Amino acid sequence: KLVGADLTEANFEHARFAGANMTGAILSKASGDRANFKGAILREADVSKAEIDRSDFSEADFTGANLQKAEMGRTILVGAKLDGADLSRAEVARAVFKGASLVGTDFTGAYTYLTRFDGADLSQAKGLTQRQLDDACGDEDTKLPEGLQRPETWPCGQD
Repeated sequence: KLVGADLTEANFEHARFAGANMTGAILSKASGDRANFKGAILREADVSKAEIDRSDFSEADFTGANLQKAEMGRTILVGAKLDGADLSRAEVARAVFKGASLVGTDFTGAYTYLTRFDGADLSQAKGLTQRQLDDACGDEDTKLPEGLQRPETWPCGQD
């Protein structure tokens, strides 16, 4: 139980936080490639500028979390809850958001190269642009915000 813990600039590479309650924790500028956060609760957490590439956040709860400028390349966010989370200017290249809840999630300026939005509901996400969707991947089950079009390159192949 790490509610409100200050883990600023901590190194948790290969760490296991599966199921941990980290509500309101501060992980700003932390690094932790290949960490396991399956089912972790990170509500209202500050994960800004953290480097957490290739980590597993399946079924994690990031409701209202600050993920500004976080480096989350190749992270697994399958079934994660990111409602109201701020991913502005985050790097989520090749991350997998399959089935994630993204109500009010802010993607302003996020880097979405080959980001997998298969089966994700982006209809209420904020800040998404057509360019970001063109760089990303999705499928026929991906729901888009009003005014944005499904790219001709979808579905993308596996890489």
